[in-house]
Amino acid sequence: MKKQFLILSFILTALLAKSQWTKSFTLDDFGDTTDMVEITGKSFDGLIYYNDPNGNPMDKFCTRVYIDKDQNVGLFLYENCVFEKPAFPGTDALKEVTFRMRNSEGTTEKVTILDKWSKSGGLKLENKKFIDFLKSSNGEIRCIVQSGVAYYKFTIDASGYHQLIGK
Repeated sequence: MKKQFLILSFILTALLAKSQWTKSFTLDDFGDTTDMVEITGKSFDGLIYYNDPNGNPMDKFCTRVYIDKDQNVGLFLYENCVFEKPAFPGTDALKEVTFRMRNSEGTTEKVTILDKWSKSGGLKLENKKFIDFLKSSNGEIRCIVQSGVAYYKFTIDASGYHQLIGK
């Protein structure tokens, strides 16, 4: 029985590692879990391009998508994949930034950047449009964040999100 449980644990761990999405329940004032869920997804394949989104990449970065208990969506870009450092855009003034997505079916969506997530960085996204697109997509979603002359290109695993939320 222990061997079967161990094998099942490895399979589930491999599936979740592939999807790179995690789910956590928020706690109430007494430390008990609530039915409010926070979801985090990470992508490790980001590349930065300057002036030409189809040119040679200039640097590597990683992405974290955070959906809080109120369904607010934050997008955080981390240079050199160090998740502890402040995320783009940091404390600088938010320049004109666009965020576009294309799923494996070829559908594209432009999501509005509402503001910075917090003083520590990140972008607060238009939550309904982002979550609806994520739910309606299968496979990988290719994303581009453009800020000035910099293009940040990465993918989000929609299948892993579906596995996590039970779609």
